[in-house]
Amino acid sequence: MRDLARELARRELASLVALGLLRRVGQGRGARYVPDAKGASMTIDGASDKGFAVDEEE
Repeated sequence: MRDLARELARRELASLVALGLLRRVGQGRGARYVPDAKGASMTIDGASDKGFAVDEEE
């Protein structure tokens, strides 16, 4: 079960890197993930263009 949780976390981090929201620093078990300066400026419109559901404010 622990291996499954670790794999799901790894995939989620990889998807955030692919979206440009995080940047991977280092390799292997010592890798760290930090916010990417370019991803920090991403707008809600940019997120919706990538297929994310965006809740409308009421």
